[in-house]
Amino acid sequence: MAGHRRPHPLSFLALAAVAAILAACVTNPATGRRQLLLVDRDKEIRLGREALPEIRAEYGAYDDQELASWVEATGRKLAAVTEDPHYPFSFTVLDSAVVNAFALPGGPVFVTRGLVAHANSEAELAGVLGHEIGHVEARHGAEQLSQQQVLGVGLGIASLANPRLGRFQDLLGTAARLLLLSYSRRDEREADMLGVRYMARAGWDPLAFPEFLSVLDRMERRAGDTLPAWLSTHPSSAERVAATREMARRIREKKLARGRTLVVHRDILLRRVDGLVYGDDPRQGFVHEGAFRHPELRFRVAFPAGWKVVNTNRFVAALDDPHRPTARLVLEMVPPEEADELDPVRYVERLARRERFPAIDGGRATIGGFPAWIGFVTLPGANGAPPRPLLLAAIRDGAHLYRFVGAFAGKPGGTASRAMERAIRSFARETDPAVLSVKPVRIRLVTAPGGRTLEELCGTFRGLAVSCRDVALLNHLRRGDVVERGFRLKVPTRGCPIFP
Repeated sequence: MAGHRRPHPLSFLALAAVAAILAACVTNPATGRRQLLLVDRDKEIRLGREALPEIRAEYGAYDDQELASWVEATGRKLAAVTEDPHYPFSFTVLDSAVVNAFALPGGPVFVTRGLVAHANSEAELAGVLGHEIGHVEARHGAEQLSQQQVLGVGLGIASLANPRLGRFQDLLGTAARLLLLSYSRRDEREADMLGVRYMARAGWDPLAFPEFLSVLDRMERRAGDTLPAWLSTHPSSAERVAATREMARRIREKKLARGRTLVVHRDILLRRVDGLVYGDDPRQGFVHEGAFRHPELRFRVAFPAGWKVVNTNRFVAALDDPHRPTARLVLEMVPPEEADELDPVRYVERLARRERFPAIDGGRATIGGFPAWIGFVTLPGANGAPPRPLLLAAIRDGAHLYRFVGAFAGKPGGTASRAMERAIRSFARETDPAVLSVKPVRIRLVTAPGGRTLEELCGTFRGLAVSCRDVALLNHLRRGDVVERGFRLKVPTRGCPIFP
């Protein structure tokens, strides 16, 4: 007679894990869909709050309080009609020319001035904000994190929520590991559905959102142009635009049948974007005649020829290949609390103690007339990885201490490290009056006289800073369209555009 087989202890653990996963399946009140959520709401909100200041520090908030207040009010109006009032939503306009918007788990929502510029009405902006609110209400971020935990991907909550940047372990690593969370087509459909739902509930015409999606598709189809960042993280298609338009049409018809008034408010948006900086702000740095120039900080540096230069609010970097970089050089200002008026040598000594460099090979130098330290350091390997060399430099320019960090494949002294060292040694004071006095391009409003095509009008603008094709996209027109008398155009210009 066979005896009862004793269960293996691991089977109890497996059953417990399955039970925990089943217990974590909840029905979302916004979508009605069952979700696996191992990240509770409090952790989700804390995660977003801890990443919020890092994102703002990385990209910078756009300095226009009236614009910020308008976007905040628009977002609050949408958040007030959601199914779950517990999320502490916040809305920030980032000082970036990139056409983008995104939300962090728990409620922080961001939109760039580049996207605001390309919207053609308050309703279109509301559609974008409503879509991002939809991602939060549908808990897509928490769902992605939960799936990663189940699969053991290794992006733990502790590492995601850690506010301290790994300055050397990840040279381009900013707070936005959360932004690496990818949304599925189902997630995008749900966010579209919720976005148009919230728009209509709050009183905006929901058809404005699919119209804006179609304009972004036009930007995508422009030969040789870079994909708008919003589309790269929110993949669009003709089918998606059509489906969103159909959802919006049905919701719109129901609202109108009930006597509701739905608004677009193009004039409100135009008032807010008049004077908005368009494109990259050269005061924050730009590439000119083979060198990166920073008018406000008054320095220049010649990064290696052919490398991609990436300029953010916190650092400027050069990559040998923008898609698969094997070498990258990052320049950033050392925070005052770290610099502490140290000369470059003492700063590197302190850094070496803090980071526990196994080896250091460099010394005092003069770069661009400034006291400096330059050399190679060895970075301890993480998680059992072998140590790796970095090119490091510190340069003291008056009250500012700058740090260069270069990562590369191979050994010190190779082609990449030599190119980066030449770039570091090119650091110098910017003295060109034309560079120091440069002004950003701004959007100005022009009232059309009527009876002319947009292309004809473009030929009459003084100070026009972009192509007529750009003006067309900015105003959701075609170059051959006849512009009605009194139509107000957004025109990026250096100065005030007028008709002769």
